[in-house]
Amino acid sequence: LSSDEHRVIFVQLKGSFGEIQQRLENRTNHFAKSSLLPSQLAILEDMPSNEEERKMEDYIVVNVDKKGVTEIVEECIKQLEMKINI
Repeated sequence: LSSDEHRVIFVQLKGSFGEIQQRLENRTNHFAKSSLLPSQLAILEDMPSNEEERKMEDYIVVNVDKKGVTEIVEECIKQLEMKINI
């Protein structure tokens, strides 16, 4: 997915099981039901939690617990700007 010509930065939105489950249950008209959450989290490969390792890789991790969509997007933008040195 990533090459010298086209850089890709992955974003992992991380949150507690309860927070993610609640968000899933509050969605309407969506195919993914909250019953899928345990299996999805079981196979999810977390990004390294060590900040030094994250600096060297093309990904960021944003915590979504107790945050609204606007705050999450703002944090993503902030971290992406730091990653690409804007």
